Amino acid sequence: MKKIESKKGFTLVEIVLVVAVIVILSAVAIVGISESINDTKEVKNKYAKHDFEMQAQQDIRAIIDKNSQIEGLEPTGAVVDNVTGSPSDTPTETPTETPTTTTTTTPTTTTTTTPTTAPTTVTTTTAPTTAPTSSGGGGGGSNGGGGGGSTASVSSRRTNGWSDNHQDWVKFDASSLSGGDKVTLTYTYTGSVTSVSGNFGNYGSGDSFTASDGVLKVTLNKNSDSWRFSGNSEVYLQFSGSGLSNVQLTGVTVS
Repeated sequence: MKKIESKKGFTLVEIVLVVAVIVILSAVAIVGISESINDTKEVKNKYAKHDFEMQAQQDIRAIIDKNSQIEGLEPTGAVVDNVTGSPSDTPTETPTETPTTTTTTTPTTTTTTTPTTAPTTVTTTTAPTTAPTSSGGGGGGSNGGGGGGSTASVSSRRTNGWSDNHQDWVKFDASSLSGGDKVTLTYTYTGSVTSVSGNFGNYGSGDSFTASDGVLKVTLNKNSDSWRFSGNSEVYLQFSGSGLSNVQLTGVTVS
């Protein structure tokens, strides 16, 4: 009887070719997966940094709001001190300027205006023409002014800027914000400004801005989110645009 031999199976050359193809495909897949993992890590790190900044701002805002609730009566006291004249702000205002009139109880009186009065004591009692040299007041100065309002002051300011963006943290002097229902901040800048924003109620629907010829005016409504004007909290604003740089605060007015 003849012995039947089976010749089914793969030759050595075929096995080597299959292994080579598997190795090449594995190498290509590993490179692609490695690039995808690196891209994912970069995006994750970017968003993690952004989330950290937002969480930090939220924590700071919570601390500020808590302090504002504890010291909720302080802004009212500051305004009263400004009207009646505290020893630290206007030690000689009442006896030297208006000894025989009642201008301290009628803040709209303009007949006794004196140009030598300190800006922080006349902003709530006189017309804008009493402080012609103050930056941002009157609307006729070279810096654009606040337009038809009294000059206010800022107790502190912090800034941060990067490509086409600028961040501003402003804390107002509450005693200089009496009267009016709007606070206008005037800035100068290089480039263009296309948007103004501020989270956590720093810039809301009742606020507005205009930007033209290197002058930016941000108008805040005093009747909404009044904590911004207590003197205990910083107002956070972010400006975005094209080629935005050299942002400078030139004046604050109340109207």
